[in-house]
Amino acid sequence: MEFFKKKKEAKASFFITQVLTSPASLVDGGFSANGVGLLAGFMPIKKRSTLQFLEKLGVPVKGTRFERISESEDPLEESIRAIMETVDEMKHLITGVHIMPMGDYATAKRILECI
Repeated sequence: MEFFKKKKEAKASFFITQVLTSPASLVDGGFSANGVGLLAGFMPIKKRSTLQFLEKLGVPVKGTRFERISESEDPLEESIRAIMETVDEMKHLITGVHIMPMGDYATAKRILECI
């Protein structure tokens, strides 16, 4: 949140987040857009091993809807479902989304068409 505060003070007009798995990091941190655009970042997950990679980077997975990807027979479909649910939950906080498709533009298009 300190980063957001500094950017706001510098008169940034919008923010793009890193990979989000829950609105909690914004809500718990007291983020308030107050006229500043916020693009929420999401990465469709194709493989369960990507969840471990994200956790090593500090992205919370345990306790979020993205955790269920690790048990899914189709990680990508479950990931898309989790992204849609998270975006729906964050509608009041964000002005758009930033999909990080890792080369899978068909999945990115599919997600964006549904949002």
